[in-house]
Amino acid sequence: MMPKWPCMLLICGLAGAAGAAQLPRPGRDDARIQRAEYRAEDVVLVRAWSGYVTRIVFSEGETIVDVASGFADGWSFSPQANVLYIKPQAAAQQGMETMEPQPGVWDTNLQVKTDARLYDFDLVLLGADTVDAQTLRRRAVAYRIAFDYPAGSPAAMPAAFKAVNRRYAMQVGENSAGIAPILADDDGKMTRLRFRNRGELPAIFAVDPTGEESLVNWHVEGDDVLVHRVLPALMLRLGRQVVKVINQGEALACSR
Repeated sequence: MMPKWPCMLLICGLAGAAGAAQLPRPGRDDARIQRAEYRAEDVVLVRAWSGYVTRIVFSEGETIVDVASGFADGWSFSPQANVLYIKPQAAAQQGMETMEPQPGVWDTNLQVKTDARLYDFDLVLLGADTVDAQTLRRRAVAYRIAFDYPAGSPAAMPAAFKAVNRRYAMQVGENSAGIAPILADDDGKMTRLRFRNRGELPAIFAVDPTGEESLVNWHVEGDDVLVHRVLPALMLRLGRQVVKVINQGEALACSR
């Protein structure tokens, strides 16, 4: 028996997509590589496909600070500096069966806030009986949407980092000095790490009280790596090298 909640989602999704939205321009060589004009009052249409990821690219130097959606359980959002990865995913409500993404039912809106601008999107899930490259091109499913900005539009300028906590310690594993930061501090919102070697950077993980590790978002700004959170501990890993960075300050804040 079909659960009742998808019908409710369908109604909400159609209501959210009722207005006109800007349709991104398809690329000359491949319709799945698209561009959109940035206009502050516009809603941009994102056409997605189950099992495929869409990448939205904002201006260089712009950093995503917040992402919100009307149906967050049905979509995966992964922000990385000025790029947002979007993918439809299965969803379930408490006491009900899990439902795979369905065209129409999964339609919703998306709002993105960066350190420079606000963006609004309609997310539309397309579908067909068969999936091949020709179908995806014909229906203009978005693999990538990059924004063009009006001439003279100011570029996003990163705010100066003002450290409020420099009380950090490190535990450096055997033969791991090469990935040990030469600086670690935070401004109450982000953690700054600086490395002696600007070659291959380590993966950065948050460490919870049980010792479990999870990837965190970060971006490079000048000579520094800025982690988008302030946490009790971070684990840096590169191959067999490992370094634990420990926050010994009193106040902890989390930006995400």
